[in-house]
Amino acid sequence: MEPLSDNRAIPEMELAVLRTIVQLPPFDAQCPAALVLLAPYRWRDHDHQIVYEVLGGLAGRFPQPLKV
Repeated sequence: MEPLSDNRAIPEMELAVLRTIVQLPPFDAQCPAALVLLAPYRWRDHDHQIVYEVLGGLAGRFPQPLKV
């Protein structure tokens, strides 16, 4: 992976974080905890910000992990 200073690396890491969150069991304490930890984060990719906000609204509503 390229250094963090590379503008492409940060959106790739954001995407990896979002993929990990959607694969967590929604009723697992890690899912809402991850969303809370990311609350102050300023997303570099606007689409990633939107996905994060949607995940926050959906947390705990699905009995199984979402498919990526």
